[in-house]
Amino acid sequence: MYFSTRAGGNTLLFADIPSSPPTKAQKKKAAIILPKVPLESLGEDETKTWFKVKAQLGLADREGWVKAVEVEPAEPPEPEPLDPWSFVKNCTLAARVVNKANEATGHGINRDFMIAYALVQTETKMNAIPQNVTSGEGPAQRVGPFALTAAEWKRFVDNPAANKDGYVESDIRNPVFQCYGFAHLVLEATKALSQNFSVKDPTKSSGPWVPSSIDLFVCLTCGEAAAFEFISKMAAGGTGNAVPVIRAKAGDAADAILKRYGRFFGTEADKLKIKDVDEKIAAELDTALKRSFTLVREHTPEDIIYFVSGTLPWYVKAREELTKGVKESGAPPNSEVLKYFKSTGYKTQKEDPWCGAFIAWCLEHSGSEKAAKSVKKATAARAASWKTWGDAEVPIGAHEKGAVPIGAVVVLKPRSKTSDTSGHVAFFVEQDAKIISLLGGNQSDSVKISEYPRSQIVAIRMLKGFDAEPAAGSGPGTLDPNFGEGTLGPFTKEDWARYTEVLGKRESTNNYAAVNQIGYCGRWQFGAGALIDGGYVKAGATTRLLAEDRWWTGKNGVQSRADWLANKNGCQDTEMIAYTKRNYRSLQNVPASKEVIANADKAQLAGLLATSHLLGPGGARKMLKGQDGQDANRVTGREYYAMLASEFGGNPNPPQV
Repeated sequence: MYFSTRAGGNTLLFADIPSSPPTKAQKKKAAIILPKVPLESLGEDETKTWFKVKAQLGLADREGWVKAVEVEPAEPPEPEPLDPWSFVKNCTLAARVVNKANEATGHGINRDFMIAYALVQTETKMNAIPQNVTSGEGPAQRVGPFALTAAEWKRFVDNPAANKDGYVESDIRNPVFQCYGFAHLVLEATKALSQNFSVKDPTKSSGPWVPSSIDLFVCLTCGEAAAFEFISKMAAGGTGNAVPVIRAKAGDAADAILKRYGRFFGTEADKLKIKDVDEKIAAELDTALKRSFTLVREHTPEDIIYFVSGTLPWYVKAREELTKGVKESGAPPNSEVLKYFKSTGYKTQKEDPWCGAFIAWCLEHSGSEKAAKSVKKATAARAASWKTWGDAEVPIGAHEKGAVPIGAVVVLKPRSKTSDTSGHVAFFVEQDAKIISLLGGNQSDSVKISEYPRSQIVAIRMLKGFDAEPAAGSGPGTLDPNFGEGTLGPFTKEDWARYTEVLGKRESTNNYAAVNQIGYCGRWQFGAGALIDGGYVKAGATTRLLAEDRWWTGKNGVQSRADWLANKNGCQDTEMIAYTKRNYRSLQNVPASKEVIANADKAQLAGLLATSHLLGPGGARKMLKGQDGQDANRVTGREYYAMLASEFGGNPNPPQV
C-alpha cells in the first residue's frame, strides 16, 4: 500500500511517534517531506493516528512516522526505468561475485543466462531490452526484470551467506539489486540440479553434473521437483505429456505456472510431449541468448574478449595431441591418456573420464606461465570446474563468426550415451547458428574434433591478456600506471594533461570534492559502475549508495567516499588513467570503432575518449553508428565529443561508420 503527502504544505517524518502535540525538540529532529511525495506504507499505530512509512529523501531511504491526516492513499509509483548499461554490467558483476565465491565447488552461473532469462520474462524479440515491470497481485505478484516474487526475494535476503551487502525486502523493486538476488537463485537451482543428478562414482563422472540453460529455466520457473521429473523424462526420450508432470510435481503453483508459461506447455487438451516443450523453451532461449550477446556488445564491450593476435598457446598444444591420434586402449590403459591426469589432483591408473584432464595438460604445457598458473589442479579433472575457469566470460549467445576466440574453453551440459555424466569440456574450433565444433579429449574415447548442438553450451571461458596488446609507443601498454612513459594513441603526456583539465572543468570545475545531485563524485564525476570496474567499490553498489562506507573495498587506502573526495593517495588521478585506458582498449577491440581509433588523430581520440567517459565505450560505438545517447543529466555523447575534439582543433562532428 502507498500514500502520498498532501498538497499545500510540508509533512514531518518522525523517527518515533512523538508526543501529542510534538515538542519543538521533536519537530527540530524530524525530516521534512515536500508535498505529493510517494510513501510506502510499513504499518500503523493502534489508534491509526500515525502511519509508519518509508520515503526517499535525497539519495537515501528514510523510515519513520507521519500523521495520518497529512497523507492520502496513492497508487504505487511507477517502477524506475531499466537502464540497459547498468543492468548488463551488474549481471556481469553479479555472476563474477557468485563464481568467485564458489570456485572450489565447481558450481558457477552464467551472465548470459541471466540476461536471457530476463528477456524471456519480459520481451524476447531480437531488438528487445529487459523491462522493469510488475504483474499480478498479492503473493503471486512478480516484480522486475527477473519477475521475482516476494517469497523468492526474501529467500535471498534472509540468507546471510548470500546477502553479505545488506539488501532488504523493499530492494526487490530495484533492477540493479535484483541482479544479485537472482544470481543467488540461479546458484541455488544449479546446486539443487547438480546434487540430484550427479554420479557419485568418480570413475564414471568428472565432477558435479552441469545443468543447461533449459534445465535451469525449468527449475527456476516450475520448481525443483518438477524440474527433476522433467529432466529425467527428457533424458528417457521425452515422449510423455508435459502438463501432467507440472500438475503432479508443482503442487498449488501448477495453475499459475501453466498460465504464465502456456506458450511452452500448452493446455491439457494440447497434450504436448516433454520433448516438444523442451524444443519450445530451447528456441526462445536461443533467441534470448543471441540477444544477450548483442546487449553485452552494445553496452559493455569492455566485457568481451577479442582475440586477434596469433594462436592461443594451449590450442597449439591441443592440435599437437590431435595429430598423435591419442585414444583409449582399455587394458592396459594408454600412457598418453594417463599423462593428462598428471596436470590435475586426481590420481588414477585407469582411463577414467579425462576431458578436464586434457584441458589442464594443454594449459600447463602451453609454454605460457599465466596459462599454467590458471589451472586449479585440485578440481581440474572435473568438467564442471571449468565453468568458472579464467577471468573472462565469452557470451554463450556469441554465435557470429569470429565472436568466440579459437581455443576458448567451452563447457557443455551432460549428454546421453556418454561415460562422462557430469558434462564435457573442450576447446572451441568453429561454429554456426546451431552447431559448435570442439577439439577435446575423451570425445568418442579419443582426442578429436567433434560437433555438438549449441544448445548444450553452459559456459565459454577465456584468460585475459591473450587478446591483442597495443603496440609499444602507440597505446597505453601495461607498465605505465601513472602515464609516465606510455601514451594513448597519438597522445603525449602533455596532451593527457590538457585532456583531463578540460574534461575535469566540464565535469566539476576541476573540484576533487564535487558530488552532483545524483551522487557522481570527484573531479571527473565517477559513478558506481566505473568504481566497481576499478576495484574501489563492491559489486552491487549503485551511485546513490556510494555515500555508505560499507560499499568501498579499501583499495589504495580508500575506505569511503570521503577518502575518494579527498583524492587519498592520488586515487582519483590514478583511476582516471586506468579507466581511460580500459575505455581505449575497448574502442580498439570493438569492430565498429577499432578502425576509427586506429587512424584517429588527437582531436578524434579526445572526442571518443570523452564520449566513452560519459556513456562508456558502448555509447561511443553507438555514436559512431549515428545513435547518440545521453547520461542521467541528459547530456549527449555528441556534446562531449564536440567539446574535446574542438579543444584539440578538430571537427566537432564525430566520424560515422
